[in-house]
Amino acid sequence: MRDNMNTKTKKSLNAMYKEFANKEKRLEKSIAETGMQISLTGKEKIMLMELVTLGEWFVNATKIGKDRIEKYYRFHSKIVKAFLATLNKEDEKEIKDDPKDYFASGVQDIIKSYENDIFIGQLSEKLADHFYPELELGAKDAFISHIRNHSARDNYERDFKKKGLGIIRVDIPDLDERVAVSEQVARLCFDSEGTAEDKEERHAKAEEIAKAANKKYYSDTEDATSNEQKK
Repeated sequence: MRDNMNTKTKKSLNAMYKEFANKEKRLEKSIAETGMQISLTGKEKIMLMELVTLGEWFVNATKIGKDRIEKYYRFHSKIVKAFLATLNKEDEKEIKDDPKDYFASGVQDIIKSYENDIFIGQLSEKLADHFYPELELGAKDAFISHIRNHSARDNYERDFKKKGLGIIRVDIPDLDERVAVSEQVARLCFDSEGTAEDKEERHAKAEEIAKAANKKYYSDTEDATSNEQKK
């Protein structure tokens, strides 16, 4: 089962990662000794920048600050700097302000397609794991549970891609009411009309509404989360 790797599997994965790290070191040494040069056309240079931007986006898109993987961020910056050095002043000025966004704009369709495929795949897997969980290896009917789980996952994914996410039904009876409260609070907070006193009064009212909403809708959830963290 994916979430319950046995000791043998973990050892096997660790050995595989160690072997890869060793191969990477050997390859790095080999390239350093022999050198590596490549001649690119203008179009190929742009494609290289798009690929580097995609790679850096993939590893750091969900990370900010200290969580960012610096080695890839710095390498991306190094490639960008080298690319800018090949441009004339006018083109360099256009790109230099925000090179990551400049090149990311050229691959947005790839990013959106990737995010959509990953989301649907993960959603299908989570639903299958919840409603058709796999039994641990060695348990009675473990193989059958594996077949059921993967069949459910495949069917979820097939229908989501064919019919869209509109087929999902989530039972939150008061969802419209919760959303309406959030909208009310947002309107009060972002309304710029009137005097400073008017704004202060609206903010106070928004805070009052938000506190009441938290108590009404989310107190049970927060208590449950707090209890889980204590455990």
